[in-house]
Amino acid sequence: MSINYVHTIYSHVLPKQYFFGLILSFSMLFVCTHTLADTERGLDAFENGNYTVAIKELTPEAEGGDHVAQYFLSMIYNFNGDLNASFRWCYHSAKGGFPDAQYSLASMYLVGEATSKNNIEALKWYTLAADQGHPDAQHYLARMYETGEVVRQDHRKALKWYTLAAERGRVETQIHLGSMYTLGKGGVLQDYIQAHMWFNLAVSNGADSKFRNMVAKKMTSSQLQEAQRLAREWLKEHGG
Repeated sequence: MSINYVHTIYSHVLPKQYFFGLILSFSMLFVCTHTLADTERGLDAFENGNYTVAIKELTPEAEGGDHVAQYFLSMIYNFNGDLNASFRWCYHSAKGGFPDAQYSLASMYLVGEATSKNNIEALKWYTLAADQGHPDAQHYLARMYETGEVVRQDHRKALKWYTLAAERGRVETQIHLGSMYTLGKGGVLQDYIQAHMWFNLAVSNGADSKFRNMVAKKMTSSQLQEAQRLAREWLKEHGG
């Protein structure tokens, strides 16, 4: 497996600002199942860099079986350098069905962080997370099937998972699908209309327009109109 491939699909040790974003994303989940005071103490301690207090506040909830608390503990321990504890809590959370934990656990198995490298386990946990609609898991599961580096190459399955991830708004996947249709690779026929549609959707999500502009130069006026119509319909259907 190439170093670039591993680096691309695995970024489990994340910058602090990413954790703060996750705190905001998951805070409502905590509020639904815990007292607000306990939640605020744990999250405030984490945001202030007081991991000892954050661990103290979240550990009882995690030990009680709360899969979100388990996942946060896993992130805290990972950021704090305790990879064994990070793996342990991530495993508990993933086993409980929490998709973000399943995705992270798959990445740990893929590169052998705090556990033996195990491609079968990586495939298993990526699949479980992807089945729950986790767009990153869907993208990297698709990449596994496309490249054949981890599992037997299967372009049909790759296209399925890429499409599902793209439909969930994952910009990198939308660009990748656009490239596949532009070049006619990965088991799909060359289709500039589909390519332009996916590039256009990526642009609507903040991507650079250079790829869309490049494929547009290869298209007829009627093809451009059709691609733009498809993009508008897609956005209308998916609430974009």
